[in-house]
Amino acid sequence: MVDKAKLKWEDILKVIDGSSVDLHADNFIVHSWQSRFDAVTKGKAFKKIRSTIKQKNAKKHLDDLLSDAPLWRAIFEPSYKYSDDSSIFRSLSALRDFRVVQPVPGILSLLRALEQKKVKPKKVRHSLQAIERFHFGFTAVTSSRSSGGISGMYSSFGRKLYEAKDTNEVSDVVKELISKLKDRVPSQSEYDAGFEQLIYTKESTAQRKVVRYALLQIAKFEEQALIGETDELTIEHLYPQANISHEMPNEVVGQLGNLMLVDAKTNEKLKDKPFGEKKAILLEKGYNLPELFLDADILTRELIEENTKRLSELSRNEVWKV
Repeated sequence: MVDKAKLKWEDILKVIDGSSVDLHADNFIVHSWQSRFDAVTKGKAFKKIRSTIKQKNAKKHLDDLLSDAPLWRAIFEPSYKYSDDSSIFRSLSALRDFRVVQPVPGILSLLRALEQKKVKPKKVRHSLQAIERFHFGFTAVTSSRSSGGISGMYSSFGRKLYEAKDTNEVSDVVKELISKLKDRVPSQSEYDAGFEQLIYTKESTAQRKVVRYALLQIAKFEEQALIGETDELTIEHLYPQANISHEMPNEVVGQLGNLMLVDAKTNEKLKDKPFGEKKAILLEKGYNLPELFLDADILTRELIEENTKRLSELSRNEVWKV
């Protein structure tokens, strides 16, 4: 006799274990449960699950896991399902770069609702964009800590979506989530202080992905010239890293106010040239420089920090406004 339950579980594991990302089935089971039933912690989840699943409902739960597995994998590996939807792909990729896991149960429920046609793609994109913008400030910029309220919020969101009967109910649940996200955004002072500490140099590489993501989104918002393929753009330090000193330390030279994205060929021409020479090359190539840099032949600490503050205000009030 064919053990159908065993075959289904093997199919689930094939989806999860086949990922290029390091994924674990026990995390999947917990997230799937949280997206439907309650915000139980991982330590208590399996005891709760065992007490709930009986012979009469086991098939339903297994089928739910089977349908959830590809969606859950795609949250961590967006190309698995969403390469053709640039907005969903970008938001999921950003959240992966932020290394944030609290939203996973809510996002899983959202993607499930999309599969079931309970929610339109436009609403899903809007919701994911709000989550992405919130976590850029809350997680990537300010490294804010949650006492469990954020995880509970997303689990509650997931359960309400799961229980929603129609698109009107789904819309109300999404509005409620976005309202809660707005209430939790970091204060102006917290945001600006954290934004200043987003740095990338050869000596400080931990935030490279977030810095590159931030530069790209700001460039798009400001309609800056982006020459070449987006994936091939490199991070250029306008004040050269080679000139880091006591007066121009690593934490200033690495700030976003001193960085921009350029194509590889231009980056090779710029090398460690003085700013005045770099400016001439960039303008000739068609790149846009910050207005406050246009009259400068030398980049000072004050100019870099002023530009960083400008970008922080722009990102807080416009680019990543929830």
